[in-house]
Amino acid sequence: MPRYTYRCEQCLQEFIARHSMDEKLSDCEGCEQKNTLMRIPSQFTTTRIIESNKKVGNVVGESIEMFKEDLKQEKKKLQQEEYDI
Repeated sequence: MPRYTYRCEQCLQEFIARHSMDEKLSDCEGCEQKNTLMRIPSQFTTTRIIESNKKVGNVVGESIEMFKEDLKQEKKKLQQEEYDI
């Protein structure tokens, strides 16, 4: 289920709720006021700039390969560590 962040306009308390997309909460759980909740939009961030002349499929493929390499390195690192039990 999707996760939504709400803020009460009365007491300014923020909380996260999980519910279906067609549902919308309106009553605050904290101060119990009716119709005081406002849904806060999610913030999306990007971590890198994509060159405009690259195709999306190529960028996705490159990212997958990068992640695979990172996973291989982490796996090697974990295999080399000794654990005290």
